[in-house]
Amino acid sequence: MTSTSALTVVYNGLLQGYQFQMEAMKENGMPDSSFHFRSEKMRESLTNQIGSLSQMAYDLGDHDLASTLLSVATEFGSDATPPMPL
Repeated sequence: MTSTSALTVVYNGLLQGYQFQMEAMKENGMPDSSFHFRSEKMRESLTNQIGSLSQMAYDLGDHDLASTLLSVATEFGSDATPPMPL
């Protein structure tokens, strides 16, 4: 496994954790105001984490992965487009 493959695994794990938490909040009937607050905080956190992974990929020399991750972070951070696994 290359070092950038490990970043892809970490990205997919972060994404799966985010999706799980979102579904858990919906299933548990969280009030709308709390759901909005928590989901926005989680979105902001995940955006920052994906941005950090992008920087790591760039530093490791995988510029294509860095660009892909940066695009995902930008789209997710600006218009909440749900990211897809890599």
